[in-house]
Amino acid sequence: MLTLNVGCGIHSLISEGYVNCDIKKVANGSTFVLCDGQHLPFRERAFDRVICWHVIEHVKNPKLLLREIIRVCFGSANVRCPHRFGWKAKGPWHLSHFKASWFNKELTALGVLFTVKCNYYQKFFLLALPDELEVDIYIG
Repeated sequence: MLTLNVGCGIHSLISEGYVNCDIKKVANGSTFVLCDGQHLPFRERAFDRVICWHVIEHVKNPKLLLREIIRVCFGSANVRCPHRFGWKAKGPWHLSHFKASWFNKELTALGVLFTVKCNYYQKFFLLALPDELEVDIYIG
């Protein structure tokens, strides 16, 4: 099984079967490709699995990043990002802010099967606030 880790940053996955990529060379000791996730230099359906954790909020064109993930994947992809109203979403380095409805609209238009889950954190005793969106995409 071959897995692509898009936007790995310093968190490259060193196990057998992982290819890490990022726009800056920060990963060491692993299979690493220097590239922009919005223009992945891989053939169509090259990976069984693609992971893209906390990257989509940093790119200029998140729709293009999603299309590229789908293009190079044959199997499943997992995308994670801060929820628009989560405490991690408002960093100055975030170019986009997402709700589940954005992923529902874009992935429906792309014609793929998917699930979107919102993870919550407990701020107060009875109040749970949105924290992170986790999107599973099924390509086959």
